[in-house]
Amino acid sequence: KNLTDAKKNIADIEALYTAQGFMDEGGLTFMTFPFGISRIPLFFDFEPILRQTFGYGDVPGDLASKTGYPTRGGVVRLTKTAKRVYHALVESPELTDTMLARKISVSQRTVTKLRDRFEGSGMMKTVVVPNLKMLGFEMLVFDHAKLNLHIQERQRVEIMSVLTGIKPPIFLAMGGNDIAALTAYENFDTYRRSINEFSEVYRHDDIYTKEPKRLTFSLNEMKMLKEHVYGPIVGKMLG
Repeated sequence: KNLTDAKKNIADIEALYTAQGFMDEGGLTFMTFPFGISRIPLFFDFEPILRQTFGYGDVPGDLASKTGYPTRGGVVRLTKTAKRVYHALVESPELTDTMLARKISVSQRTVTKLRDRFEGSGMMKTVVVPNLKMLGFEMLVFDHAKLNLHIQERQRVEIMSVLTGIKPPIFLAMGGNDIAALTAYENFDTYRRSINEFSEVYRHDDIYTKEPKRLTFSLNEMKMLKEHVYGPIVGKMLG
């Protein structure tokens, strides 16, 4: 909700990990992206990577400047019924309006009306999330880099557009001099070729202060603990 909430959550996580013996000497690394001063051009947007993988035309060259996840906007006030419907829609997106209405004891007309209002105002949107493993992808890679603040904003966006064109990430967040990206790769060879191309671009233009930190995950071996589960945090925020 705010920096105080974030700091408290971080302290709780560190205490839990320390008690369970999960922490090594390096500790934990947290990146904060305050919505008011950050941009999230790609928020689990799978269309560019699928377009490139399956050869459906060229990948748009302006991914780094997409509006993506709206990080600015006024606070919306909701009635008690609207909060219940909003939470139910997020928690159980697979249910029809009729089933949802029965579950939370409101009319189907109310659910449909509020759903249209939420989607029309940008408070929520429906996204199709593909199963990457079933589509033949083998790797997920998380990158964290520190941007060179001496580079002008326009040039930075242009370079980021080149980088995202090499292999479009499915998630991209930019704030201050931090950039975080999550990218899917078909296999290790594709990953290696893409990383080599990335390196040529950002070393030539000196866009990063140092080599990005990179974490690789095998989709065949990894265990997804939580995947697009927004119900609990929405329920907490709405009380």
